[in-house]
Amino acid sequence: MKLKRAVLRNFRRFTDLQISGMPESAKLIVLCGPNGTGKSSFFDALRSYQSLRGGLYSYNNDLLYYPKVGAPPSDADYRHGILLEFHTAEPPNGSDGMRKLFYMRTAYRNDPDFVISGIGRAGPAFEEARPARSIENDATVSVNYTRLVSNTLETLYGVSEEDGTSAFDLRERIIGEIRDVVRAIYPDLVLSGLGSPLDNGSFYFSKGTAQNFIYKNLSAGEKAVFDLILDLVVKRRYYDDTIWCIDEPETHLNTRVQSAVLRELVKLIPDNSQLILATHSIGFMREAWKLSQEEPGKVVFLDFQDKSFDETVELTPIEVTREFWRRTLEVALGDLADLVSPKVVVLCEGKPVVGRPSKNTEFDAKCYRAIFGDDLPDVEFISVGNSEDVTADKVGLGQSIQLLTPGATILRVTDRDLKNDAEVAELEKTAGVRVLSRRNIESYLLDNEVIEKYCASVNQASNAAAIIQERARLLANGVQNRGIDPDDLKSIAGELYTFMCRSLSITGGGSNWPAFASSSLAPLLRPGMSVYDELKKSIFRS
Repeated sequence: MKLKRAVLRNFRRFTDLQISGMPESAKLIVLCGPNGTGKSSFFDALRSYQSLRGGLYSYNNDLLYYPKVGAPPSDADYRHGILLEFHTAEPPNGSDGMRKLFYMRTAYRNDPDFVISGIGRAGPAFEEARPARSIENDATVSVNYTRLVSNTLETLYGVSEEDGTSAFDLRERIIGEIRDVVRAIYPDLVLSGLGSPLDNGSFYFSKGTAQNFIYKNLSAGEKAVFDLILDLVVKRRYYDDTIWCIDEPETHLNTRVQSAVLRELVKLIPDNSQLILATHSIGFMREAWKLSQEEPGKVVFLDFQDKSFDETVELTPIEVTREFWRRTLEVALGDLADLVSPKVVVLCEGKPVVGRPSKNTEFDAKCYRAIFGDDLPDVEFISVGNSEDVTADKVGLGQSIQLLTPGATILRVTDRDLKNDAEVAELEKTAGVRVLSRRNIESYLLDNEVIEKYCASVNQASNAAAIIQERARLLANGVQNRGIDPDDLKSIAGELYTFMCRSLSITGGGSNWPAFASSSLAPLLRPGMSVYDELKKSIFRS
Protein backbone atom coordinates (compact mmCIF):
# COMPACT_ATOMS: atom_id res chain seq x y z
CA MET A 1 0.00 0.00 0.00
CA LYS A 2 1.40 3.41 -1.01
CA LEU A 3 -0.05 6.85 -0.21
CA LYS A 4 -0.74 9.03 -3.27
CA ARG A 5 -2.69 12.02 -1.95
CA ALA A 6 -4.09 13.37 1.31
CA VAL A 7 -6.51 16.15 2.24
CA LEU A 8 -7.04 17.15 5.90
CA ARG A 9 -9.71 19.74 6.69
CA ASN A 10 -10.37 21.20 10.15
CA PHE A 11 -8.41 18.43 11.81
CA ARG A 12 -5.94 18.98 14.68
CA ARG A 13 -3.36 21.48 13.41
CA PHE A 14 -4.79 21.89 9.92
CA THR A 15 -7.47 24.07 8.34
CA ASP A 16 -7.01 22.73 4.82
CA LEU A 17 -3.86 20.69 4.17
CA GLN A 18 -3.49 19.18 0.71
CA ILE A 19 -0.62 16.78 -0.01
CA SER A 20 -0.10 15.50 -3.54
CA GLY A 21 2.52 14.35 -6.01
CA MET A 22 3.79 11.32 -4.09
CA PRO A 23 5.03 8.72 -6.57
CA GLU A 24 4.22 5.03 -6.38
CA SER A 25 7.95 4.32 -6.30
CA ALA A 26 8.32 5.98 -2.88
CA LYS A 27 9.28 3.36 -0.29
CA LEU A 28 10.09 6.06 2.28
CA ILE A 29 8.34 9.38 3.01
CA VAL A 30 10.11 11.76 5.39
CA LEU A 31 8.03 14.40 7.19
CA CYS A 32 10.49 17.20 8.05
CA GLY A 33 10.19 20.15 10.37
CA PRO A 34 10.68 21.28 13.98
CA ASN A 35 8.42 20.42 16.88
CA GLY A 36 4.88 21.80 16.68
CA THR A 37 4.58 21.89 12.88
CA GLY A 38 1.95 19.16 12.55
CA LYS A 39 3.91 16.00 11.73
CA SER A 40 2.29 13.98 14.52
CA SER A 41 -1.12 15.45 13.66
CA PHE A 42 -0.72 13.98 10.20
CA PHE A 43 -0.31 10.53 11.75
CA ASP A 44 -3.41 11.13 13.89
CA ALA A 45 -5.32 11.82 10.68
CA LEU A 46 -4.27 8.51 9.13
CA ARG A 47 -5.48 6.57 12.17
CA SER A 48 -8.74 8.53 12.28
CA TYR A 49 -9.37 7.75 8.62
CA GLN A 50 -8.78 4.07 9.40
CA SER A 51 -11.09 4.13 12.41
CA LEU A 52 -14.00 5.59 10.40
CA ARG A 53 -13.75 2.60 8.08
CA GLY A 54 -13.76 -0.07 10.75
CA GLY A 55 -10.00 -0.58 10.75
CA LEU A 56 -9.29 -0.21 14.48
CA TYR A 57 -10.25 -2.44 17.39
CA SER A 58 -10.00 0.54 19.73
CA TYR A 59 -10.32 4.26 19.09
CA ASN A 60 -10.46 7.25 21.43
CA ASN A 61 -13.04 9.60 19.94
CA ASP A 62 -11.60 12.60 21.78
CA LEU A 63 -13.51 15.69 20.68
CA LEU A 64 -11.13 17.93 22.64
CA TYR A 65 -8.19 16.49 20.70
CA TYR A 66 -9.06 15.79 17.05
CA PRO A 67 -11.22 18.67 15.69
CA LYS A 68 -9.31 21.87 14.92
CA VAL A 69 -9.71 24.46 17.67
CA GLY A 70 -11.49 27.52 16.30
CA ALA A 71 -13.03 25.73 13.32
CA PRO A 72 -16.69 26.51 12.57
CA PRO A 73 -19.09 24.27 14.58
CA SER A 74 -20.36 21.25 12.68
CA ASP A 75 -22.59 18.28 13.39
CA ALA A 76 -20.66 16.17 10.89
CA ASP A 77 -18.06 13.66 12.05
CA TYR A 78 -14.69 15.44 11.93
CA ARG A 79 -13.21 12.34 10.30
CA HIS A 80 -15.13 13.06 7.11
CA GLY A 81 -12.72 15.95 6.55
CA ILE A 82 -9.91 13.44 5.98
CA LEU A 83 -9.60 12.21 2.38
CA LEU A 84 -6.88 9.78 1.32
CA GLU A 85 -5.99 8.33 -2.04
CA PHE A 86 -3.70 5.36 -2.63
CA HIS A 87 -1.82 4.01 -5.63
CA THR A 88 -3.72 0.71 -5.34
CA ALA A 89 -7.33 -0.07 -4.50
CA GLU A 90 -8.38 0.74 -0.95
CA PRO A 91 -9.43 -2.37 1.03
CA PRO A 92 -13.13 -2.76 1.97
CA ASN A 93 -14.39 -1.23 5.20
CA GLY A 94 -14.07 -3.53 8.21
CA SER A 95 -11.84 -6.02 6.39
CA ASP A 96 -8.48 -7.36 7.54
CA GLY A 97 -6.97 -5.28 4.75
CA MET A 98 -8.41 -2.12 6.31
CA ARG A 99 -7.20 -3.20 9.76
CA LYS A 100 -3.66 -3.43 8.49
CA LEU A 101 -3.84 -0.34 6.27
CA PHE A 102 -1.71 1.66 8.73
CA TYR A 103 0.62 0.61 11.52
CA MET A 104 1.58 3.42 13.87
CA ARG A 105 4.42 3.86 16.38
CA THR A 106 4.11 6.95 18.56
CA ALA A 107 7.05 8.96 19.90
CA TYR A 108 6.40 7.54 23.39
CA ARG A 109 8.00 4.12 22.97
CA ASN A 110 8.90 3.25 26.54
CA ASP A 111 9.25 -0.33 27.77
CA PRO A 112 12.10 -0.10 30.31
CA ASP A 113 11.66 -3.52 31.90
CA PHE A 114 9.47 -6.60 31.67
CA VAL A 115 9.32 -10.26 32.61
CA ILE A 116 6.83 -12.89 31.44
CA SER A 117 5.63 -15.73 33.67
CA GLY A 118 3.08 -17.30 31.35
CA ILE A 119 2.26 -17.57 27.70
CA GLY A 120 -0.85 -17.94 25.60
CA ARG A 121 -1.82 -18.09 21.98
CA ALA A 122 -1.39 -14.82 20.11
CA GLY A 123 -3.94 -13.98 17.45
CA PRO A 124 -3.37 -11.77 14.40
CA ALA A 125 -1.33 -8.70 15.25
CA PHE A 126 -3.90 -6.33 13.75
CA GLU A 127 -6.38 -7.48 16.41
CA GLU A 128 -4.23 -5.96 19.16
CA ALA A 129 -5.32 -2.70 20.76
CA ARG A 130 -2.91 -0.05 19.45
CA PRO A 131 -2.51 3.63 20.43
CA ALA A 132 -5.13 5.68 18.61
CA ARG A 133 -3.52 9.07 19.33
CA SER A 134 0.06 10.16 18.79
CA ILE A 135 0.29 11.30 22.43
CA GLU A 136 -0.24 7.80 23.86
CA ASN A 137 2.38 5.49 25.29
CA ASP A 138 3.44 2.74 22.90
CA ALA A 139 5.19 -0.08 24.78
CA THR A 140 5.54 -3.14 22.53
CA VAL A 141 8.58 -5.13 23.67
CA SER A 142 6.76 -7.33 26.18
CA VAL A 143 3.85 -7.84 23.75
CA ASN A 144 6.25 -8.83 21.00
CA TYR A 145 8.08 -11.21 23.33
CA THR A 146 4.81 -13.04 23.93
CA ARG A 147 4.03 -13.09 20.22
CA LEU A 148 7.53 -14.34 19.38
CA VAL A 149 7.24 -17.22 21.86
CA SER A 150 3.75 -18.03 20.58
CA ASN A 151 5.04 -18.09 17.00
CA THR A 152 7.86 -20.37 18.12
CA LEU A 153 5.41 -22.86 19.62
CA GLU A 154 3.24 -22.77 16.52
CA THR A 155 6.30 -23.42 14.38
CA LEU A 156 7.44 -26.23 16.67
CA TYR A 157 4.15 -28.10 16.36
CA GLY A 158 4.16 -27.48 12.64
CA VAL A 159 7.54 -29.18 12.14
CA SER A 160 7.44 -32.90 11.33
CA GLU A 161 10.13 -35.38 12.27
CA GLU A 162 10.97 -35.69 8.58
CA ASP A 163 12.01 -32.04 8.49
CA GLY A 164 15.08 -32.84 10.53
CA THR A 165 14.82 -29.41 12.17
CA SER A 166 16.79 -29.25 15.41
CA ALA A 167 16.01 -27.04 18.38
CA PHE A 168 19.00 -24.88 17.42
CA ASP A 169 17.68 -24.48 13.86
CA LEU A 170 14.28 -23.53 15.20
CA ARG A 171 15.73 -20.92 17.54
CA GLU A 172 17.80 -19.48 14.71
CA ARG A 173 14.71 -19.28 12.54
CA ILE A 174 12.87 -17.31 15.22
CA ILE A 175 15.49 -14.93 16.62
CA GLY A 176 18.26 -15.08 14.04
CA GLU A 177 16.97 -12.25 11.87
CA ILE A 178 16.39 -9.97 14.86
CA ARG A 179 19.89 -10.69 16.16
CA ASP A 180 21.50 -10.03 12.76
CA VAL A 181 19.75 -6.69 12.24
CA VAL A 182 20.58 -5.48 15.75
CA ARG A 183 24.24 -6.43 15.20
CA ALA A 184 24.27 -4.45 11.96
CA ILE A 185 23.56 -1.40 14.14
CA TYR A 186 25.37 -2.39 17.36
CA PRO A 187 28.08 -4.90 16.29
CA ASP A 188 28.95 -5.89 19.86
CA LEU A 189 25.34 -6.48 21.02
CA VAL A 190 24.13 -10.05 20.49
CA LEU A 191 20.62 -11.33 21.15
CA SER A 192 21.34 -14.69 22.77
CA GLY A 193 17.92 -16.07 23.73
CA LEU A 194 14.39 -15.75 25.09
CA GLY A 195 14.88 -17.32 28.50
CA SER A 196 12.01 -19.36 29.92
CA PRO A 197 8.60 -17.84 29.16
CA LEU A 198 7.15 -19.71 32.14
CA ASP A 199 9.65 -18.33 34.66
CA ASN A 200 10.72 -14.66 34.37
CA GLY A 201 10.90 -14.81 30.60
CA SER A 202 12.67 -11.94 28.85
CA PHE A 203 15.19 -11.23 26.11
CA TYR A 204 18.81 -12.05 26.93
CA PHE A 205 21.93 -10.55 25.38
CA SER A 206 25.70 -10.81 25.27
CA LYS A 207 28.07 -7.88 24.94
CA GLY A 208 31.83 -8.17 25.22
CA THR A 209 32.65 -10.20 28.30
CA ALA A 210 29.13 -9.80 29.70
CA GLN A 211 27.13 -12.91 28.86
CA ASN A 212 23.41 -13.66 29.08
CA PHE A 213 22.27 -10.39 30.67
CA ILE A 214 18.61 -9.44 30.72
CA TYR A 215 16.83 -6.83 28.55
CA LYS A 216 16.44 -4.27 31.34
CA ASN A 217 20.23 -3.80 31.47
CA LEU A 218 20.40 -2.40 27.94
CA SER A 219 21.05 1.31 27.53
CA ALA A 220 18.20 3.62 26.54
CA GLY A 221 19.54 3.79 22.99
CA GLU A 222 19.94 0.04 22.72
CA LYS A 223 16.38 -0.48 23.97
CA ALA A 224 15.06 2.06 21.46
CA VAL A 225 16.77 0.31 18.56
CA PHE A 226 15.78 -3.17 19.72
CA ASP A 227 12.17 -2.07 20.14
CA LEU A 228 11.88 -0.74 16.58
CA ILE A 229 13.63 -3.72 14.98
CA LEU A 230 11.80 -6.35 17.05
CA ASP A 231 8.42 -4.79 16.33
CA LEU A 232 9.00 -4.67 12.59
CA VAL A 233 10.37 -8.20 12.32
CA VAL A 234 7.54 -9.68 14.40
CA LYS A 235 4.68 -7.67 12.88
CA ARG A 236 5.57 -7.53 9.19
CA ARG A 237 4.15 -11.01 8.52
CA TYR A 238 0.77 -9.50 9.43
CA TYR A 239 1.25 -5.94 8.16
CA ASP A 240 2.49 -6.94 4.71
CA ASP A 241 0.50 -4.43 2.65
CA THR A 242 0.72 -1.52 5.01
CA ILE A 243 1.84 2.08 5.47
CA TRP A 244 4.14 1.97 8.50
CA CYS A 245 4.38 5.25 10.45
CA ILE A 246 7.05 6.03 13.06
CA ASP A 247 6.97 9.31 14.99
CA GLU A 248 10.39 10.67 16.05
CA PRO A 249 12.44 7.48 15.58
CA GLU A 250 15.53 9.40 16.74
CA THR A 251 14.54 9.28 20.43
CA HIS A 252 17.58 8.22 22.53
CA LEU A 253 19.74 7.71 19.42
CA ASN A 254 22.91 9.53 18.36
CA THR A 255 23.32 10.57 14.74
CA ARG A 256 25.61 7.70 13.73
CA VAL A 257 23.16 5.10 15.04
CA GLN A 258 20.25 6.92 13.38
CA SER A 259 21.77 6.41 9.94
CA ALA A 260 22.23 2.67 10.49
CA VAL A 261 18.73 2.29 11.95
CA LEU A 262 17.03 3.93 8.99
CA ARG A 263 18.88 1.79 6.47
CA GLU A 264 17.81 -1.39 8.31
CA LEU A 265 14.20 -0.23 8.71
CA VAL A 266 13.88 0.39 4.98
CA LYS A 267 15.28 -3.09 4.28
CA LEU A 268 12.74 -4.69 6.64
CA ILE A 269 9.63 -2.95 5.28
CA PRO A 270 7.68 -5.44 3.09
CA ASP A 271 7.88 -4.83 -0.66
CA ASN A 272 4.22 -3.82 -0.96
CA SER A 273 4.48 -1.43 1.98
CA GLN A 274 5.68 2.09 2.69
CA LEU A 275 7.45 3.75 5.62
CA ILE A 276 6.59 7.29 6.78
CA LEU A 277 8.91 8.91 9.33
CA ALA A 278 8.29 12.17 11.21
CA THR A 279 11.65 13.59 12.23
CA HIS A 280 13.77 16.68 12.77
CA SER A 281 16.98 14.68 13.11
CA ILE A 282 19.89 15.38 10.77
CA GLY A 283 21.00 11.74 11.13
CA PHE A 284 17.78 10.29 9.74
CA MET A 285 17.38 12.98 7.09
CA ARG A 286 20.97 12.63 5.92
CA GLU A 287 20.60 8.86 5.51
CA ALA A 288 17.26 9.33 3.74
CA TRP A 289 18.96 11.72 1.32
CA LYS A 290 21.71 9.17 0.67
CA LEU A 291 19.08 6.52 -0.07
CA SER A 292 17.37 8.90 -2.48
CA GLN A 293 20.66 9.37 -4.34
CA GLU A 294 21.23 5.64 -4.56
CA GLU A 295 17.72 4.94 -5.90
CA PRO A 296 15.98 8.03 -7.34
CA GLY A 297 12.26 8.02 -6.63
CA LYS A 298 12.57 5.74 -3.60
CA VAL A 299 12.49 8.56 -1.03
CA VAL A 300 10.42 11.76 -0.87
CA PHE A 301 10.64 14.64 1.59
CA LEU A 302 7.63 16.69 2.75
CA ASP A 303 8.64 19.93 4.45
CA PHE A 304 6.25 21.07 7.22
CA GLN A 305 8.44 23.96 8.36
CA ASP A 306 7.35 27.62 8.10
CA LYS A 307 3.83 26.81 6.92
CA SER A 308 0.69 28.65 8.09
CA PHE A 309 -1.68 25.75 8.67
CA ASP A 310 -4.48 28.12 9.66
CA GLU A 311 -4.77 28.70 5.91
CA THR A 312 -4.90 26.38 2.91
CA VAL A 313 -1.49 24.75 2.45
CA GLU A 314 -0.45 22.59 -0.48
CA LEU A 315 2.53 20.30 0.07
CA THR A 316 4.38 18.36 -2.61
CA PRO A 317 7.68 16.49 -2.42
CA ILE A 318 10.62 18.89 -2.24
CA GLU A 319 14.09 18.86 -3.75
CA VAL A 320 16.76 18.62 -1.06
CA THR A 321 18.83 21.79 -1.46
CA ARG A 322 21.55 23.63 0.45
CA GLU A 323 18.83 25.89 1.90
CA PHE A 324 16.94 22.83 3.16
CA TRP A 325 20.07 21.62 4.99
CA ARG A 326 20.65 25.09 6.43
CA ARG A 327 17.14 25.11 7.92
CA THR A 328 17.58 21.52 9.09
CA LEU A 329 20.76 22.50 10.91
CA GLU A 330 18.97 25.51 12.37
CA VAL A 331 16.39 23.18 13.92
CA ALA A 332 18.95 20.63 15.12
CA LEU A 333 21.81 22.90 16.18
CA GLY A 334 20.29 26.34 16.77
CA ASP A 335 22.67 29.21 16.05
CA LEU A 336 25.23 26.83 14.60
CA ALA A 337 23.04 26.58 11.50
CA ASP A 338 25.02 29.39 9.84
CA LEU A 339 27.61 26.74 9.26
CA VAL A 340 26.70 25.61 5.73
CA SER A 341 28.99 23.05 4.13
CA PRO A 342 32.43 24.51 4.86
CA LYS A 343 35.44 22.44 3.80
CA VAL A 344 37.11 22.76 7.20
CA VAL A 345 35.51 23.24 10.62
CA VAL A 346 37.75 24.23 13.53
CA LEU A 347 36.44 23.48 17.01
CA CYS A 348 38.18 25.90 19.36
CA GLU A 349 38.01 27.11 22.92
CA GLY A 350 35.60 29.79 24.08
CA LYS A 351 32.14 30.07 25.60
CA PRO A 352 29.72 28.31 23.22
CA VAL A 353 26.44 29.77 21.97
CA VAL A 354 24.15 28.38 24.67
CA GLY A 355 21.38 30.37 26.32
CA ARG A 356 21.74 34.11 26.74
CA PRO A 357 24.97 35.41 25.13
CA SER A 358 27.58 37.25 27.21
CA LYS A 359 30.53 39.45 26.25
CA ASN A 360 32.75 36.36 26.10
CA THR A 361 30.42 34.21 23.97
CA GLU A 362 32.41 32.72 21.07
CA PHE A 363 35.32 35.11 21.71
CA ASP A 364 37.99 32.81 20.29
CA ALA A 365 35.87 31.83 17.29
CA LYS A 366 35.04 35.46 16.50
CA CYS A 367 38.72 36.38 16.57
CA TYR A 368 39.72 33.47 14.34
CA ARG A 369 36.98 34.32 11.83
CA ALA A 370 38.17 37.92 11.68
CA ILE A 371 41.79 36.81 11.24
CA PHE A 372 41.33 34.08 8.63
CA GLY A 373 37.99 34.91 7.02
CA ASP A 374 39.41 36.54 3.90
CA ASP A 375 42.39 34.23 3.44
CA LEU A 376 40.48 31.00 4.19
CA PRO A 377 36.80 31.52 3.20
CA ASP A 378 35.96 27.78 3.34
CA VAL A 379 36.94 27.50 7.00
CA GLU A 380 34.48 27.93 9.89
CA PHE A 381 35.38 28.30 13.58
CA ILE A 382 33.10 27.27 16.44
CA SER A 383 33.74 27.76 20.16
CA VAL A 384 32.71 24.63 22.07
CA GLY A 385 34.00 25.23 25.62
CA ASN A 386 37.23 24.68 27.50
CA SER A 387 40.29 22.68 26.49
CA GLU A 388 38.76 19.40 27.67
CA ASP A 389 35.54 20.06 25.73
CA VAL A 390 37.54 20.65 22.56
CA THR A 391 39.77 17.60 23.02
CA ALA A 392 36.86 15.19 23.62
CA ASP A 393 34.31 17.02 21.39
CA LYS A 394 31.84 16.48 24.24
CA VAL A 395 28.87 17.95 22.42
CA GLY A 396 29.45 15.62 19.46
CA LEU A 397 29.37 18.55 17.05
CA GLY A 398 32.22 17.28 14.89
CA GLN A 399 30.45 13.98 14.26
CA SER A 400 27.15 15.71 13.49
CA ILE A 401 28.78 18.01 10.94
CA GLN A 402 30.58 15.15 9.21
CA LEU A 403 27.33 13.18 8.93
CA LEU A 404 25.64 16.15 7.34
CA THR A 405 28.52 17.18 5.06
CA PRO A 406 30.69 14.16 4.20
CA GLY A 407 34.20 15.23 3.28
CA ALA A 408 34.34 18.14 5.73
CA THR A 409 37.57 18.17 7.74
CA ILE A 410 37.17 18.68 11.48
CA LEU A 411 40.11 20.23 13.34
CA ARG A 412 40.33 20.73 17.10
CA VAL A 413 42.49 23.52 18.48
CA THR A 414 43.32 24.29 22.11
CA ASP A 415 45.35 26.98 23.85
CA ARG A 416 48.85 26.03 24.91
CA ASP A 417 48.32 27.34 28.46
CA LEU A 418 50.97 25.69 30.70
CA LYS A 419 51.64 22.63 28.55
CA ASN A 420 55.27 21.73 27.96
CA ASP A 421 56.64 20.47 24.65
CA ALA A 422 56.24 16.81 25.63
CA GLU A 423 52.58 17.32 26.59
CA VAL A 424 51.89 19.15 23.36
CA ALA A 425 53.47 16.37 21.31
CA GLU A 426 51.53 13.68 23.18
CA LEU A 427 48.21 15.52 22.81
CA GLU A 428 48.69 15.98 19.09
CA LYS A 429 49.83 12.38 18.62
CA THR A 430 47.17 10.58 20.68
CA ALA A 431 44.15 12.88 20.34
CA GLY A 432 44.86 14.61 17.03
CA VAL A 433 44.44 18.03 18.66
CA ARG A 434 46.33 21.06 17.36
CA VAL A 435 47.91 23.18 20.11
CA LEU A 436 48.70 26.88 19.70
CA SER A 437 52.37 27.85 19.69
CA ARG A 438 51.61 30.56 22.26
CA ARG A 439 49.64 30.53 25.50
CA ASN A 440 46.30 31.74 24.10
CA ILE A 441 44.70 33.91 21.41
CA GLU A 442 45.52 37.08 23.42
CA SER A 443 49.22 36.33 22.98
CA TYR A 444 48.81 36.87 19.23
CA LEU A 445 46.38 39.78 19.43
CA LEU A 446 48.76 41.74 21.72
CA ASP A 447 51.90 40.97 19.73
CA ASN A 448 54.20 43.93 18.97
CA GLU A 449 53.32 43.75 15.24
CA VAL A 450 49.63 44.05 15.97
CA ILE A 451 50.00 46.90 18.47
CA GLU A 452 52.19 48.84 16.03
CA LYS A 453 49.75 48.25 13.18
CA TYR A 454 46.78 49.36 15.27
CA CYS A 455 48.50 52.57 16.40
CA ALA A 456 49.38 53.33 12.78
CA SER A 457 45.76 52.73 11.75
CA VAL A 458 44.60 55.48 14.13
CA ASN A 459 47.43 57.81 13.07
CA GLN A 460 49.33 57.44 16.34
CA ALA A 461 52.26 55.23 15.35
CA SER A 462 54.55 57.13 17.72
CA ASN A 463 52.55 55.85 20.72
CA ALA A 464 53.13 52.16 19.94
CA ALA A 465 56.26 52.02 22.09
CA ALA A 466 54.37 53.39 25.09
CA ILE A 467 51.66 50.73 24.67
CA ILE A 468 54.27 47.97 24.47
CA GLN A 469 56.03 49.37 27.53
CA GLU A 470 52.77 49.48 29.48
CA ARG A 471 52.07 45.87 28.50
CA ALA A 472 55.42 44.86 30.01
CA ARG A 473 54.73 46.88 33.18
CA LEU A 474 51.28 45.30 33.67
CA LEU A 475 52.72 41.81 33.21
CA ALA A 476 55.53 42.43 35.69
CA ASN A 477 53.07 43.87 38.20
CA GLY A 478 50.76 40.88 37.74
CA VAL A 479 53.61 38.43 38.28
CA GLN A 480 54.73 40.20 41.43
CA ASN A 481 51.37 41.02 43.02
CA ARG A 482 48.93 38.45 41.66
CA GLY A 483 51.14 35.51 40.87
CA ILE A 484 50.25 35.31 37.18
CA ASP A 485 52.61 33.72 34.69
CA PRO A 486 54.92 36.08 32.79
CA ASP A 487 53.28 35.24 29.44
CA ASP A 488 49.67 35.45 30.65
CA LEU A 489 48.52 38.37 28.50
CA LYS A 490 44.91 37.33 28.96
CA SER A 491 45.05 38.38 32.62
CA ILE A 492 46.10 41.94 31.83
CA ALA A 493 44.26 42.45 28.53
CA GLY A 494 41.40 44.44 30.06
CA GLU A 495 43.76 46.81 31.90
CA LEU A 496 45.84 47.32 28.79
CA TYR A 497 42.74 48.14 26.75
CA THR A 498 41.77 50.79 29.32
CA PHE A 499 45.26 52.30 29.01
CA MET A 500 45.05 52.28 25.21
CA CYS A 501 41.67 54.02 25.30
CA ARG A 502 43.17 56.84 27.40
CA SER A 503 46.47 57.07 25.55
CA LEU A 504 45.06 56.89 22.04
CA SER A 505 41.72 58.61 22.75
CA ILE A 506 39.87 55.58 21.35
CA THR A 507 36.13 56.08 20.79
CA GLY A 508 33.80 53.43 19.43
CA GLY A 509 36.33 50.65 19.91
CA GLY A 510 33.98 48.58 22.02
CA SER A 511 32.67 48.64 25.60
CA ASN A 512 35.06 45.91 26.74
CA TRP A 513 38.22 44.02 25.80
CA PRO A 514 36.50 41.10 23.97
CA ALA A 515 34.57 43.50 21.74
CA PHE A 516 37.67 45.57 20.96
CA ALA A 517 39.91 42.56 20.37
CA SER A 518 37.55 40.75 18.01
CA SER A 519 36.47 43.82 16.01
CA SER A 520 39.58 46.02 16.00
CA LEU A 521 42.70 43.94 16.62
CA ALA A 522 41.90 40.55 15.06
CA PRO A 523 41.23 41.97 11.56
CA LEU A 524 44.74 43.48 11.57
CA LEU A 525 46.44 40.07 11.49
CA ARG A 526 47.09 39.44 7.81
CA PRO A 527 49.24 37.19 5.60
CA GLY A 528 52.84 38.33 5.50
CA MET A 529 52.93 39.28 9.17
CA SER A 530 55.11 37.01 11.29
CA VAL A 531 52.44 36.70 13.98
CA TYR A 532 49.81 35.71 11.38
CA ASP A 533 52.03 33.10 9.77
CA GLU A 534 52.89 31.61 13.17
CA LEU A 535 49.23 31.34 14.18
CA LYS A 536 48.22 29.87 10.83
CA LYS A 537 50.95 27.25 11.07
CA SER A 538 49.82 26.30 14.59
CA ILE A 539 46.30 25.54 13.37
CA PHE A 540 46.62 24.46 9.74
CA ARG A 541 50.24 23.23 9.61
CA SER A 542 50.94 25.41 6.60
